[in-house]
Amino acid sequence: MVFKESTTFNLPWQRRSEKETLRKTVNPMRDVLRVHLQKRLQETDSAVDILSYIMRSNQCSDSLNLEDLVDEYLVFLAAGMETTAITMAMTIFYLTTNPRVYAKVQEEVDACSRAR
Repeated sequence: MVFKESTTFNLPWQRRSEKETLRKTVNPMRDVLRVHLQKRLQETDSAVDILSYIMRSNQCSDSLNLEDLVDEYLVFLAAGMETTAITMAMTIFYLTTNPRVYAKVQEEVDACSRAR
């Protein structure tokens, strides 16, 4: 097999500058998540959210360290934003391409708004 020059671009050791840029971008967010996670770990947690489930499951398993928990938190946060964005975009697309359904949704929103 003959490797072309462009193939080497995808090798991990060829992308150190990209990794460093990503690390500089993500580290401040990791710091914020770490502080939030430490506060939540100190509280009696009765919340029902993804972070609570991660923390509770950690008590029953191999006990992830704080950095592992921050990694999990970051993954769920990023994944949640992406899926929410896609869901909202598809909902708006389908509503704008289906006027009858859009009108029905608009009626419901208007009724809820008037009730307040």
